Amino acid sequence: MEACGAVGKRIAMAIPVLLGVAIYLHKEDPSYLAVLYRIPGMEQLARFWAGGEETWEKSPGGPPPAGRGQQWADGEGGDGYLRDLLFAPEELAKYNGRKKKELYLAILGRVYDVSSARNYYGKGGFYEPFTGRDASRAFLTGDFSEGGLTDEVSGLTDEDYRALDEQADFYDSKYKYVGKVMGRYFDERGKMTDYGKQVERWIRKAKAAEELEDARAFPPCHSEWKQGHPPRVWCDQRSGGIVRDWAGVPRMVDTPGGDTRCVCVRDTGTPTHRYAGVDDRGDLENPHLKEYEDCDPASPSCLLPPV
Repeated sequence: MEACGAVGKRIAMAIPVLLGVAIYLHKEDPSYLAVLYRIPGMEQLARFWAGGEETWEKSPGGPPPAGRGQQWADGEGGDGYLRDLLFAPEELAKYNGRKKKELYLAILGRVYDVSSARNYYGKGGFYEPFTGRDASRAFLTGDFSEGGLTDEVSGLTDEDYRALDEQADFYDSKYKYVGKVMGRYFDERGKMTDYGKQVERWIRKAKAAEELEDARAFPPCHSEWKQGHPPRVWCDQRSGGIVRDWAGVPRMVDTPGGDTRCVCVRDTGTPTHRYAGVDDRGDLENPHLKEYEDCDPASPSCLLPPV
């Protein structure tokens, strides 16, 4: 009996570990789950533990029943092992706080529950026109007419596509994801359509253009490190290998890895991006830039503290 009890304790201790492995593999590469899911009941445990009751299978009997006008994606060509709830447009339209108490909206085909912000999305709220539909284009245009409340987003500028992507990220981080709306972005199995893939390409292109623009707007500084002398950074019209008609002044900018690097910043003229309406200080008002300590902000050269 003691031996059986010890085995039982080991199994109980192993379950959270196995669940953690299952959840990690699901995020990294669902194909690896096939081996782990051979353990009886492990697939259902992992799904229930990770995703809750609404968007994951709850039992060996399959996912919970979908409502009228809804269906569950079969996984193939969709989101792997995830069961996404799919909405027909006419069903999504009911989630406007009147026909159904929940408030749902979609952006780029993905549906979110915004019921927690009823003052904004409910009756009389400024964003009420967005509920019960995918009105992706109106997030940018502010056109709340029936013609403007559309999910068609072709022909936008790079800046618009970046803003649209940021708006989608906002909903993904702030509100509960519910599923997908069948139509322009996803088909009846939850698989992304050719149009959805094209929009993703437009967004990637817009981001790449911004990175190139930033590289030209903020070229790297020259740097000099000599024994017995303090390190120095400076700017001229060729620093960073980018030939231009301005020299700029050194500023620090944070990198994605948490370090800082020196960039040359244009200090006159119209900014690359708008900063609080300032038009005659170049890019000096960029909020991501920091001045070097003990260095004249207007100087093209700065001495750094000894390493």
